Amino acid sequence: MKDIAHENIKNLTSLWEKVSASFEGFNTKDEFNYTLVPNSDWPQKLWFTQQPNEDSLSEALKTLKASANDLSFSYWDDFNSPNYQMIETSGFSKKSEQVGMLLQFNQKIESSNRLDFKRVSDKKEAHIWAEIYPQSFGYTISSEILNRTKTEIEYYLAYFEGKAIGTAMVLLTGNVIGIHGVGVIPEMRKKGFAEEIMQFIINSAVDRNIGLATLQSSPMGKNIYLKMGFSEDFLMVNYKVPIV
Repeated sequence: MKDIAHENIKNLTSLWEKVSASFEGFNTKDEFNYTLVPNSDWPQKLWFTQQPNEDSLSEALKTLKASANDLSFSYWDDFNSPNYQMIETSGFSKKSEQVGMLLQFNQKIESSNRLDFKRVSDKKEAHIWAEIYPQSFGYTISSEILNRTKTEIEYYLAYFEGKAIGTAMVLLTGNVIGIHGVGVIPEMRKKGFAEEIMQFIINSAVDRNIGLATLQSSPMGKNIYLKMGFSEDFLMVNYKVPIV
């Protein structure tokens, strides 16, 4: 992978670490780390800190099987890496794919300014955020995560005509702004609101003299980001234990 892609991965894993650490749920082993967070579907994640091999993959599989949480294993590499095949032959089942993307910028981009944005700052707003997030993504992030981490991680609500219709998470690592959880509720999709949320985040980054944005997109959603100038840098595959 390109060296700059490591900034993307560093931001993503830092997000998982900060959230899980607030619940004393960040765990480390010699070859991999994993997170366990109560009462939330996310971030129940396992990832390697070095290149996996048959022995370390076997140990990771045992960890997933032994966990009472619905742990998934995320692996990122070049698009044509043979390691994906090695992982699948080790007993893991592919759950989903994401594309690591980045954008370098030095000026603001035009926005239609139809939305109002509010950074989550109290329990009421955290509850609203946690209520609408699953409508976009199909899994839950508990409001308690927001309450515990909102000073380190920026959680945003997007409002249209006074109604909360979208979410976003932002984490700063150095001069990198990691953009996560950008979603719009189903009835408000295909109106350009996801793009407007992105425009707001990028323009806010320019105000803070930040010049690099990273994210991980679903294959279906990546065209939005390609149109904004993001480039594709690596493939991240999420794995689970097969249901027998």
